[in-house]
Amino acid sequence: MKSFTFLASAFLLFFTSLLILGVVSGSEYDVVASTTIEAPQVVVLKELIDFNNYYKWCPNILKSEYNPETQFRESLYVMDKRPVSIHEKVQVILSENIILFTEHNNKARGYIQNITNAIHLKENSDGTTEVSWEMSYTLKPMLSKILNIFAVKPALNRMLVENLNGLKKNIER
Repeated sequence: MKSFTFLASAFLLFFTSLLILGVVSGSEYDVVASTTIEAPQVVVLKELIDFNNYYKWCPNILKSEYNPETQFRESLYVMDKRPVSIHEKVQVILSENIILFTEHNNKARGYIQNITNAIHLKENSDGTTEVSWEMSYTLKPMLSKILNIFAVKPALNRMLVENLNGLKKNIER
């Protein structure tokens, strides 16, 4: 009986520690997905810098309006089956084959904040293009570590895979 009480106490202490860590510390996380597209890098890049038309192939963007003068894009995303408006700074770094989207509104809209998307391109010797999509984000402190492991990270990973599959289908058709 004493060993059961000890184990139960140890488990309770461990679980309480995890909860406290999650409640008091917001943390930054990353999700990455990649695919190979049967097209030269220039073709993939052309599609990716058409910032107003992401909704045509990206199932998680309902609408996107890019202003080339300010280099900002207003995008209406679907997150947790809800529409979420995000004001993003867009940067194309051709020397590194990277396209960056950095959130600039940080409106209170749930537990995901400070979203940055980085799309990396790499031309392969066989004429195909490797596309890697990385999303970085922070979670509000409330249970962030546990919530990220079991809900947020898997959902965002599915979203990135869907986005890349849409891009691939759109280019390879």
